Amino acid sequence: MKPPLIDQVHQIYKEIESSLRTSPDLAGKCNCCGKCCDFKSFDHLLYVTPPEIEYLAHHIGAENIKPMSDGVCPYNEKGKCTVYDYRFSGCRIFCC
Repeated sequence: MKPPLIDQVHQIYKEIESSLRTSPDLAGKCNCCGKCCDFKSFDHLLYVTPPEIEYLAHHIGAENIKPMSDGVCPYNEKGKCTVYDYRFSGCRIFCC
C-alpha cells in the first residue's frame, strides 16, 4: 500500500507542472541539456525536503538514494536526468 505522503507529494508536483505549463515564463524552458544539474556552476544549492526524498525512495528504492557531495546532481548521467519523472521541486522550477 502506498503511503498518503507519496500521493501528497505527487499532487504538489502535478500542481507545479500545471503552473509551469500555463505560465511557462515562471521557470523558463527545459532544453534537457543537463546543465542545470550542476547547481554549483550556477552558485545555487538544491534544497530537498524529507517528503521529496521519501517520494524518490518510493519510486527508485531507498538503496538507490545517492548523496550530492560535489554540487552536481548524482542522478545526472551523461547529461540526462535518470530520475526525471521523480525529480525534486527545485529541479522542476529551475531552468538554466
